[in-house]
Amino acid sequence: MQSIIYDANIRGVINEISLMQCEQKRKVAEDRLNNLRVKLAALLQKLQLGGPVGDMEQLDSYLEALLKEGHLLGNAFSKGSTDAGHGLPLGNNESTSQN
Repeated sequence: MQSIIYDANIRGVINEISLMQCEQKRKVAEDRLNNLRVKLAALLQKLQLGGPVGDMEQLDSYLEALLKEGHLLGNAFSKGSTDAGHGLPLGNNESTSQN
């Protein structure tokens, strides 16, 4: 009976350690994602494709729309990347593409 309790306690400790490691990995991945989002927003402005500023959820949706329309993979570069009339959801931040 004692060995069962001991094994259960050991497994509990191992599970707690594993959970902490997973949380640390999640935090690192979240930080990397946020850094990529900031870099993406800067790149979109450089390419004059506009995009929402500040709200990361809107930025993700905007990027998905760009990818679906092909603006990031070819169309934006072949047009000289100055065409801001792409009909993508800019929300209230349409003025950001006019820097």
